Amino acid sequence: MSPSVEMRDATVRAIKPDPNKQVEYLDTKEAGLALFVSPKGTKAWTMRYRNTSGKQRRISLGRYPTIGVAAARKRAKEIAVDVANGNDPALEKRKAKAESKAEKVSTVGDLIDSYFDAASKGRQRPGDKVQPKRASTMKNEREYFERLIRPKFGKLPISELDRPTLQKFLNLVGDNSPSAARQCRNVVRQAYNFAIWQEYTIKANPAVLVSVTSPEPRKRVLKDFELAAIWNACKTPHNVEGLSMSPTMGLSLMFAIVTLQRGGEVISLHTDELIISERSWLLPSMRSKNHREHLIPLSDLALSLIDKSLAHNNVVQGFVFPSPRGDGPITRHAFTRACKRLTSALGIDNATPHDFRRTGATNLTSERIGIRRFHVSQVLNHSSERDGAAVTGDVYDQNEYVKEKRDALDAWSVLLQEIVSGNKRAGNVVGINLVRK
Repeated sequence: MSPSVEMRDATVRAIKPDPNKQVEYLDTKEAGLALFVSPKGTKAWTMRYRNTSGKQRRISLGRYPTIGVAAARKRAKEIAVDVANGNDPALEKRKAKAESKAEKVSTVGDLIDSYFDAASKGRQRPGDKVQPKRASTMKNEREYFERLIRPKFGKLPISELDRPTLQKFLNLVGDNSPSAARQCRNVVRQAYNFAIWQEYTIKANPAVLVSVTSPEPRKRVLKDFELAAIWNACKTPHNVEGLSMSPTMGLSLMFAIVTLQRGGEVISLHTDELIISERSWLLPSMRSKNHREHLIPLSDLALSLIDKSLAHNNVVQGFVFPSPRGDGPITRHAFTRACKRLTSALGIDNATPHDFRRTGATNLTSERIGIRRFHVSQVLNHSSERDGAAVTGDVYDQNEYVKEKRDALDAWSVLLQEIVSGNKRAGNVVGINLVRK
């Protein structure tokens, strides 16, 4: 319960902060007037009251000693009179603040920039426990915004973007890429939800009830000759007619094939994540899709690709696959576009970097190698109910299955090298002892 104090300047000055919590002191002479003292010693006045609907409100009056005791009481009396006349000063102050913000955020581009800024600080929606958006998610959303949304709507007043206009735009984007349309829809929807929460002057969220095409789940598995062609082209891109690709990009694509990890995780690989003494890569939870730390055993082939990229590049920022601009790692868009240029030059249809994971997983569980599907899911870092027991998997079973993952990725490396060299053997090509279950 908050202590009551007859506020005097000498009394207020003498109040010592509690180092463990913020303390509220109630004035005994002016109802609703309170002094908050933070653990660091900051002292600030507030006024509490109930509006005509019975809702409790609180309005800030300023800090002590800038606002002294007499000035705080005078302001509290004025607010009490205002409330008695049927007004709601706290609500009016909040609306004025929102209108001031709205004047600064007048276009769709302004709004989405403001949303991204808030999201990076965990202030994109109401709630005390909202976490900042992950850097990888922000980077991906910004790319779609800069490439597709800003050129089309960046200068449009936020109140003029309506649902039919947005739907037409998403239809055009979706004709080329349903996933891009879905990403654009999500960015706009989240930004306008943020605007509504911040009480910007808009009537409704234009992204509500718009539709985007849901693409069919991909089932593409690369044939051996396609995998060999992609690998060898990445190895020597200068030998492929009409292909423009840097050696670093080729190495990053090869590394994705060998490790079977997600493209976004591969391209941002940092030397701090490598545990060379244990031949492993520790992917931190902040970069993992499922927000879980993931230990990836590295085969000799994977380690050799890292060595080649580090030797080829001046690794100033620590990224194994740096952008040629020297401003960070290769971008996801550049990675995807490079794969598309590569497969187009090779005449391989309908192949994406994510198909590398499906191709590797399919070979691992097939009779060519014979790894249990559960262990393959651990390699891919898929969230799973471990052997059907969600509580056991999420809480009690903290086994990282390092041996099983290492066996699988070593086996995949052996098979992959035989595929790309053309020296395939019949039957189970893997020369290691694997327990089939």
